Amino acid sequence: MPHACCSPLTVVASTTRTKGQPTVANEEHLQMLRSGVASWNRWRADNRGVRPDLARANLAGADLAEVNLRCADLERADLRKANLRQADLAWADLARANLAGADLTEANLAKAQVLEADLTRAVLARANLAGAYIVKVSLAGADLAGAELVGARLVQTNLVRANLAGADLTCARLVQVNLMWAKLRQANLAGAHLRFANCLWADFKGANLAGARGIKTEAE
Repeated sequence: MPHACCSPLTVVASTTRTKGQPTVANEEHLQMLRSGVASWNRWRADNRGVRPDLARANLAGADLAEVNLRCADLERADLRKANLRQADLAWADLARANLAGADLTEANLAKAQVLEADLTRAVLARANLAGAYIVKVSLAGADLAGAELVGARLVQTNLVRANLAGADLTCARLVQVNLMWAKLRQANLAGAHLRFANCLWADFKGANLAGARGIKTEAE
């Protein structure tokens, strides 16, 4: 199903794939992105009906600050240590993408689909992940200080030693997440639902837990 922000024509604009065929980036899209963020963003503005196809693209270490990747297909893309500060990744497909060590400070990942991706030690300070779907993702040691996760769904996600200080998790659903040694000082978890979450040794000092359910910080 196409993303809500993409028209039906958007899917046709991407590279056609046979069922079961490995996803491969559209070479024209990839080369255009590598030509520079400014020209890429102009192209996006002029071609709003095209969904960028960057599946399996090698963009490790790339400088993509403020890039427009809204609705982009980034399945299995290599974005290790990439600079994605203030990038627009809303509604993007980041399934199985490698973003380990990437800088996503103040990036927009609202409604992004993040399945089985690697964001180990990534920086997502003040990033917008509202409504994001985060499943089987490694966020171990990641910096999510001040991030917005309102209404986000985190399932079987590793947040060991993650920094969530001051993050907004209002009404978020966290199912089978590992929050061992995570920092949640001054975080807002009002109305959040934690189901089968491991919160051992997590730091909730000063956090807003009004209406939150399922938080257990001691071994039973």
